[in-house]
Amino acid sequence: MAEDYVVGVRKTDREAIQRAEDKAHPHKEPTNTKELLMDTKVEVLMGEMKANKMIYVMKTDSISRAFQTLVENKISSVPIYVPTKHNFMGFLDYVDLVTLIVREVPEADLTKADSSVLTNGKLAQLQCDSVADLSKRNPYLPVESNAPLLRVLELMVRNRTQRIPVIDAENHLIGILTESGILQFLHKHIKSIELATKTVKELHLDHGRYVSIKADQKAIDAFTLIRNEHVNGVAVMDASGKLAGHVSASDLKLVGPQANFLSTLFLPAFYFIKLAGDQGPRPPVTVTPSSTLAEVIETFVSHRVHAMYVMDGDKLLGAITLADIVRVMQVLHQ
Repeated sequence: MAEDYVVGVRKTDREAIQRAEDKAHPHKEPTNTKELLMDTKVEVLMGEMKANKMIYVMKTDSISRAFQTLVENKISSVPIYVPTKHNFMGFLDYVDLVTLIVREVPEADLTKADSSVLTNGKLAQLQCDSVADLSKRNPYLPVESNAPLLRVLELMVRNRTQRIPVIDAENHLIGILTESGILQFLHKHIKSIELATKTVKELHLDHGRYVSIKADQKAIDAFTLIRNEHVNGVAVMDASGKLAGHVSASDLKLVGPQANFLSTLFLPAFYFIKLAGDQGPRPPVTVTPSSTLAEVIETFVSHRVHAMYVMDGDKLLGAITLADIVRVMQVLHQ
């Protein structure tokens, strides 16, 4: 794609350019998918997220501090700030922490009732910068705020990442655009998407890849699969082979802000997902092959999940992730 948006100009110059563009081309509601993706600047989405406070950790912060930040702020990732450069270097998320724990912590330490492996021993010596993108799914790929939304979709699809840092003309981080944020925007402008009435089956989303474990397997097995299979969640199947629940990377928060309850990872997955729900057991979010794209987007937004399952009666056909919707939107433009 030709990157014809303004890059590297001073803030005052850019503001003047933007005013001139707004005067010459007054904003109008997009009427189709191409206009929605090409004419919408990233700054429009960031403007809708202005109320969100920028939460970050320092490059030299401990892993324990980063984990506590994720849990207490109910976020799935956090940018890492480098004071000497007055800028950010990357992200750290739950999957990075899953990767670290599964790879480095002996099972004997994890099973201790009051395990404190993040605050004592080897892991306590690690800084945030040593764990950033440990999972190889958090590349730091900034885009300027005056780039078209399509540019973000392309970066996400090409690099299999869930978040894109947004910078201003001075290369300062002003926000993070996530798959969830994009879905919320698409939901608001669903009338501009021509294929919104197409079904899951028509869009070939009904047999999306999923990874599963049995309900009596340990929860740690789910997190190991999340790390090894490059997924963000795992289906939990009951004894009869039916879908019983879902374990996501962010469920790692169950071990507590100080990760003192890592022993819960050795509970059977079925009991773990009961504990992981803030208000009791959470049933898996599902749709059918006849659900429309608009209904799928609505379900993602209303349930605030990153994955849902396609069911034909009791039969599990596949999974749909936020990344699948981003990919569909990017393909629609081609």
